[in-house]
Formats: sequence, structure tokens, C-alpha cells
Amino acid sequence: MKPWLLAALLCFASAGALAGAPAPAPARPPAPAEVFRRLCARLAPRAKTITVRGRDGWLLLDGELRHLAAGAFWGARARRVGQASDPRWRDPLPALVDFARRVRESGRALVFVPVPPKAVIHPEAVWAEAPPGVGGAPARLDPDSQEFYGLLRQVGVEVLDPTELYLQARARGAARLYCQQDTHYGPAAIELLAAALAERVRREAWARERPRAELASEEREVRIEGDLWKMLALETPRPPEREVLRLRFVGSPGPTGLVPLADDPRSPVLLLGDSHLLVFHVGGDMHAVGAGLPEQLGRELGWAVDTLAVRGSGGTAERQGVARRARQDPAWLASKKLLVWVVAARELSRSRTGWRTDVPFGP
Repeated sequence: MKPWLLAALLCFASAGALAGAPAPAPARPPAPAEVFRRLCARLAPRAKTITVRGRDGWLLLDGELRHLAAGAFWGARARRVGQASDPRWRDPLPALVDFARRVRESGRALVFVPVPPKAVIHPEAVWAEAPPGVGGAPARLDPDSQEFYGLLRQVGVEVLDPTELYLQARARGAARLYCQQDTHYGPAAIELLAAALAERVRREAWARERPRAELASEEREVRIEGDLWKMLALETPRPPEREVLRLRFVGSPGPTGLVPLADDPRSPVLLLGDSHLLVFHVGGDMHAVGAGLPEQLGRELGWAVDTLAVRGSGGTAERQGVARRARQDPAWLASKKLLVWVVAARELSRSRTGWRTDVPFGP
């Protein structure tokens, strides 16, 4: 058979087969979480510094958007999406499991608290058509984080993930939960987390037996210079008006006003973590003194807690701080019964120092 005739017959047969074949099913639209991930990936590169302009006045951290766009960030993928300079320390899973084991073997308890990214709680900041979830709350759009927290729980790490708590509060019409112009959560989110942590602490017999003190509180409005706002102000001669937050200050009455509740270095509860423990707690670029998570938890419990927090990248430095402090003062560590590790969820993939597994616990 002539070659040209064979080719013609094959073409004719293929055309007939295609004509008789059923039409392909229409492509399904991407799931909301995938749309959200793509929007975060599209927005992140727009940052000239660290600040990304979101919708309706929201300012977002570029690294947080990159974390949300990364997908799975543990296991084999950690070396590709992690940011630690040493690839060995990019996977957060072994470090979290190791630290929980060390704390448990010392006779203490550990609660890991990943602070959700701003855009997970306020997806409207990046997505005008963000779908609603149960009860009118925003739909939850962080399936990778949920899977990771599930893995931690399966191997015995206690995780208190505030995401559902915050989304439910939004369904009830709660005030804005995160700062619009700063990387941190806002006073409403802090108070909700403090109440949830206090409920967890009170499960311990030793906590229920501690005497309570009546602490005073007062609310005041504070105009802040958020870190995202300050970086934006370097880019534009006309930055937006600085935001005003209503903070609840906690302490005891003094001759000239409220005396902030001080950390108690012998408290059985240690708050360990990053700047989410410092915001509204230490003043300066953290905006206020006496209105942060340590104070709100102390108010809920009726007694002060202790705090060990680091600025910048979380994951390793705060654990090293515990070991260093324990060597200097063994009695300090001996007083601790419950450690609450609070760290921005974005650090699970964006930590620059990484998640080392060779950090000792104790002196």
C-alpha cells in the first residue's frame, strides 16, 4: 500500500473514532483553597519591602503570603519550600516532635499554638469573593496546615490551633481580629486565645489549686505604627492613616493609674515563642505595655505567667533560650509545669534559623 494512502486511512479512522467518542467532561473549577493559594502566590511578589497591599486597607506580610502559597511544607517538600539557610533544619515536623518528647520526658506538658496567618482569618483581604463557611464565617482555606497539625496530634503533640475559634468569632460578628497595618494578631484575637489557654491550664490540678488574685483592667484606644505601615511609608509619600486599636490593659491599681501585671519567673506556666508574645506586652515597637497575651492569660487565671520570647524568626531561638536560662538558673526550670509554645504559623516554612533537632531541654 502506498504510504500516502496508509496515512489517509489512518487519519480517516482516527476522525471516525473521535466523532463517535463521548465528549470530554467539562473541567471542574478549582477548589476554593486552591484559588486562595493562587491569589496569595500572585500577591506576594508585589512587595517592594515586606508589605503587600491587600484589599480594603489591609496590609499583608509577603512572607506570610508565600507560606500560604507553598502548599505542603514538611517532609520531602521542606527542603524545597523551607527558608532556613541549612537545609537540614527546614522540616518543622521532627523538631516539634523532638521538643514535645523532651518536655514530656521531663515530667512537664507542652501545648503548641500556631498563630494563623492574617489572610486565613480575613480572606477578604486577598479575595473579594471568598466563600462563606459554616454559620456565615469565612470558609477555612488552609488545608495544608490542617493536615500538618493532624500529623502532630497523631504522634502525641498537643496542638491548640486557634483558627476555628477565630472564624467562629467572625461568624458572631466579632470585631476585626488582626491588625490591619501590623503583622500581628489584634486585641480581640489575643483575648480569645487567652480564654482558650486558660481553659486548658485549668485542666491541671495544680492550676486549680493556685490562689487567685483579683486583677483590674481598663480599656484604652492606642494609635499604633504597625511594622507593615512603617515599611509602606518608606515607599509612598502618602501612606494611609495609622490604625487605632482598643486595648484591654491588665494590672493592679496604683497611685497614678494601672500598674501592668509583671511576668512571674516562678510561675508554673511558661509562655514560649516569638513576637506574638511581645506585642502589646513590652512597649516600644510592640505598641503598648500591659495588654498582650501574658496579661490577658493572667487575667483569665487570676495569677501571672512567665514569658520567654524572641524577636524575629521563631523555631529554634526560643528553645535555645529555655536551655540557656535553665543552665543559668535550674530553679527557674524546676518551677515550670506547663509550656505553651506560641509561634506564627508562617514560621513553619519561613523560619530563617530553621527547626533544629539538636536543642537540649534543661540544664
